[in-house]
Amino acid sequence: MLTQNGSNDFAVNTEHNASMLTQKGSNDLAVSTEHHTSMLIQKGSNDMAVNTEHNTSMLTQKGSYDLVVNTEHNTSLLTQKGSNDLAVNTEHNTSMLTQKGSYDLVVNTEHNTSLLTQKGSYDFAVNSEHDTSMLTQKGSNDYAANTQSTIHPC
Repeated sequence: MLTQNGSNDFAVNTEHNASMLTQKGSNDLAVSTEHHTSMLIQKGSNDMAVNTEHNTSMLTQKGSYDLVVNTEHNTSLLTQKGSNDLAVNTEHNTSMLTQKGSYDLVVNTEHNTSLLTQKGSYDFAVNSEHDTSMLTQKGSNDYAANTQSTIHPC
């Protein structure tokens, strides 16, 4: 069990093989972090996360991500509450993905999920591709370019 309270100003190439990892506070810069944990909970904010990889059974994030680049989540349940200011090349292979809030800019996102639910609005979506058995969106799409949807039930 690894527990950290406070902040990490600079963390490079950190690797955690723990049964439970809990962090409260903020990470100003995290580069090439890898977490192989059964449960990962983070409360607070990540200013910049680059090339992070999470192989967890449950990943819960509350707060905001200012910049997320090349994140990959292979989880059975992924829940995010808050907002993503900029998300680039994110890939989610999850059985259930739920997002509440708003995405200001989403570029090249790919979702291969059995259930995808979004509530809120997409201000700008470019080259988004959704291969889902059920896709539900409530809100508005201000601008959608080159979107491709393969949806079985309407």
